[in-house]
Amino acid sequence: MFDLAALLPSAATKHPGSLFILDAPMEIAPRYGGSLSYRQMNEVVEATAVYLASQGVNKKDIVAVYKRQNPDILPLACAIARVGAIPAMISPELGSKEAAELVARLAPKFLITSEGMSVEHPRTVLAGEIAEGTSDRAASRSRLPSAPKPKAEEVYLITHTSGTTDLPKLVPQARRGTQMPITVQSAFAKALGIRETFALAMSFVHGRTFAAFATALRLGINVVLVSDPEADNALPLLAEQRPGLLETHPNMAMSWEAQLAVDPTPLANVRAILSTFDAIHPRTVRRLMDSSSRRSPMLFQSYGQTETGPISNKTYTRKNLLTADSRTVGHTFPIMTSVRILDEAGRRVPRGEVGRISVRSKGMGLDYLQESERFSSNFANGWWLMGDYGSVSRTGEVMMVDRGTDRLPGVHSVLRVEDHVTEAIQDIREVVLVGDDQQQFLTYTPYEGTTVSPERVLEAAGLRASDSLTVAEVDWRDIPMTSTWKVRRSVFLESLKSKDVSFSTQGGSI
Repeated sequence: MFDLAALLPSAATKHPGSLFILDAPMEIAPRYGGSLSYRQMNEVVEATAVYLASQGVNKKDIVAVYKRQNPDILPLACAIARVGAIPAMISPELGSKEAAELVARLAPKFLITSEGMSVEHPRTVLAGEIAEGTSDRAASRSRLPSAPKPKAEEVYLITHTSGTTDLPKLVPQARRGTQMPITVQSAFAKALGIRETFALAMSFVHGRTFAAFATALRLGINVVLVSDPEADNALPLLAEQRPGLLETHPNMAMSWEAQLAVDPTPLANVRAILSTFDAIHPRTVRRLMDSSSRRSPMLFQSYGQTETGPISNKTYTRKNLLTADSRTVGHTFPIMTSVRILDEAGRRVPRGEVGRISVRSKGMGLDYLQESERFSSNFANGWWLMGDYGSVSRTGEVMMVDRGTDRLPGVHSVLRVEDHVTEAIQDIREVVLVGDDQQQFLTYTPYEGTTVSPERVLEAAGLRASDSLTVAEVDWRDIPMTSTWKVRRSVFLESLKSKDVSFSTQGGSI
């Protein structure tokens, strides 16, 4: 059973020489630079745990982590668990106001943060203070008593939802829930005989990242931790390390497309790519797989959410790439997950008919912290409502048509419209269709140095020009995103309606 406190001690014993390669020095242990062994990383975790205990962190305390995205976030969580406390991970992409609200809801005993982060707490520990407090070699050799293993259903980790529609919801996780994706991923890795370097270009506070991290440590393979997924930072490191396995979020991968089209070297050795939870455009799948020089590369697309863990998986190969429907998200995991499609009254609908996607999963989170009624209300006859609309085919394949909050009048599938635009116009980096009953915006961001007209985007989208539809070019930096680079659509819509985001229609609205 998954045990965050025992991850690194166990891996360091079995695979002491395996390496972590970092895209930036750890704030809590900068002396190691860009590379350290499993054994050394375990020493960092142990020394950090000793330091936290000396500051008063005790078993069962909630310790919030809201700091700059850095490779030290995962070992920090391990160190907190090593003390017997509960790490609560908050995305650095959240603004100070939202982060402060989550910290208040958590009521943690301690807050670990970076210098310059603007959330206050009476018992704050800076990452730099940990670095100073653990720099003494004698102190780093100190040891704590073994932390008691939490029971399978006890809270051991708190993460939060992406917050695409409102303030993120805090989700306490049990060991049992996180073990499910580890079991699934380990089975895939074993079947593929994966022994190559595993690159993680992900949000390090995401619940899925902990399962990926644990899987890599179980395999004992070299791990590349990419804290800054921007192409100029991530791709040179990937080219240098030549990973055989890569996990990233779809929008992060999408930002690499232009450079990979010119130089596919960073992904040349990749055998398997894991795309986590969010929708991915067919063009992005093709670019990633075309960048691999391996004979039979594969891309695994997972459908799920923080509350449920992975629900289904779709496997792309070069053979099925051209015929696969971009809106299908694969089949459920036997015994562990199941899907049922319901109508608005909670009744099951026939196969092939679109309705509300509901699921059962052995990877379910335990609750919404301080919002138990909200969590309970999301079940329909014992099935968890994903908030998405879709269907299940006669062969059991799940199709995700749209997110419930993103559905627009007169548009069958917002996601499919966006797929059409990215397929038709290679010069577009991002396209987002948002709106409500009164007004809709079809926004797009061309790659630097290219020009795309709104007329061309409208034609590619297959939408009709109207007074209620604005087709506009926006700066990519003005699109509000989550830690996984998923667009915060409701926030974006409000910014567009209030004109807080500047946009160009190149001659007027369409």
